[in-house]
Amino acid sequence: MSKGKVLVTGSNATRIEVQGGGWGPTGNYLNETVVPIMASISAGYDVQLATPNGAKPHIDKASPTRLCILVATHLHTPAPRTSGLMIPR
Repeated sequence: MSKGKVLVTGSNATRIEVQGGGWGPTGNYLNETVVPIMASISAGYDVQLATPNGAKPHIDKASPTRLCILVATHLHTPAPRTSGLMIPR
């Protein structure tokens, strides 16, 4: 039985303005996203990963491990949106 639900917000941005002008690639750094999610799941909570506009989160290419990619991909499922945020079902 779940202790409750946790909503984790992530980014779906693919680029960021860099100092000095121009743009660089960006996204969710998986260790910063997946480690807290896995801790929440291990503690007995259901987790929903959401983004500000409801689009699939973008993964930073500098992020390590395929396992993190698999976990992050499987956690994101479409859900109803309210005020630009996805909300858990």
